[in-house]
Amino acid sequence: MKTHSTFSDWVQELDIADGLKQLLTDAGFTIESLIRLGYQELSEMLNIDPYVGKLIVEAAQNVIQKSN
Repeated sequence: MKTHSTFSDWVQELDIADGLKQLLTDAGFTIESLIRLGYQELSEMLNIDPYVGKLIVEAAQNVIQKSN
């Protein structure tokens, strides 16, 4: 898997809205922690709609697949 030098390197690769990218950056999530948590727990932690949480987790999974 391709490694990223900083958190913001991989978060910018996510295919999600810039506001969500900022939310993830502010919360300090890693790509691995997003996938490990799953969308339900992520949604609860960030106080966002579960559908949006699912989109974030799927975007993170896509970044990992592209880097392999």
